[in-house]
Amino acid sequence: MKNIYCVILICLVFQSCIERKPADNKQFTKAIEDSVHTKLNHEKINDQEVEKTVNPSAAADSIPIHIFKTGETLWDLCSRYYGNRHYAAILSVYNEIDNVNNIKEGTPIKIPSLSYILGDTKLGLSPIIQSEIEQLLKARTLFMKHEKILYDLRGNVKGRVQLDLPENIKTDIHDAAMLIDAAIASLNMPKSDTTNVPVKMVGQLKSVAANLKNLSIGNHDGSYGYDLDMVHQRLIHAITNGIVWAQNNYE
Repeated sequence: MKNIYCVILICLVFQSCIERKPADNKQFTKAIEDSVHTKLNHEKINDQEVEKTVNPSAAADSIPIHIFKTGETLWDLCSRYYGNRHYAAILSVYNEIDNVNNIKEGTPIKIPSLSYILGDTKLGLSPIIQSEIEQLLKARTLFMKHEKILYDLRGNVKGRVQLDLPENIKTDIHDAAMLIDAAIASLNMPKSDTTNVPVKMVGQLKSVAANLKNLSIGNHDGSYGYDLDMVHQRLIHAITNGIVWAQNNYE
């Protein structure tokens, strides 16, 4: 079962990278613009999934279930319920989906909160790095609280002129970066003689923290919002690397 989890995670991360590889710069720019604009301005993010912490010991029948329909993708569901398609890497593992490109119509997909999923001991993150995972999820919540505003404010400036952010946004995004830094510091301390530091997870988290710090002072990449999407992408890559680390006996 551990090998299956690792294969699924590696395939999802690889496919994610393929999806965003540009055929040419013009196509790449247009794809980012369309994708991010649609995501930030038209999709409905389920606030309960962003904000709510679910007790992993809750009854199984309390978990929301989506019945998969023809034409849907796991990426669609994650955009809808978690605010970004990259969380498909975790949802597929939780639902033990071997092939995300071949999900049959009528398949029930369990869609609990991310805290519920990541608190499931079968992934191996809890209890050994449960506190660090909670810090990452708190940082994610603080970021998503202002994600749409961070995107919309770019329309008021030319090019990459630094944004004049409201103080509450600066504070929340900076606090999100500090939560990531705290998680990194803790992850860099081996939990026991039988565990190693999750190096790949830490590496991705450093990129997330740097990105958030840039956003907190008003820096941005222009009107496309690719830097906003990268917060999610690098965070999910960090977590999936953590899952692979756990499934490989914390080595």
